[in-house]
Amino acid sequence: MPKAKALFAFNKSDYVDSSCSKCKALDFCNTNKRRCYVKTIKAYGTDNWNYPDPRCEFSPKVESGMIYK
Repeated sequence: MPKAKALFAFNKSDYVDSSCSKCKALDFCNTNKRRCYVKTIKAYGTDNWNYPDPRCEFSPKVESGMIYK
């Protein structure tokens, strides 16, 4: 179980080249599981797993044509 929990224990250095790296809410989002990596990967691709959740007000425009509510 520790390995599974470690998957969700990201810090700012894991978010290089992402708007999350400079966001003041990053710790809150990570601590409270306020992001969905599945939605993020569907929206931006596997190379951009560290982008903000597409529902975040600071996320880049979704180019994949997927619509999230």
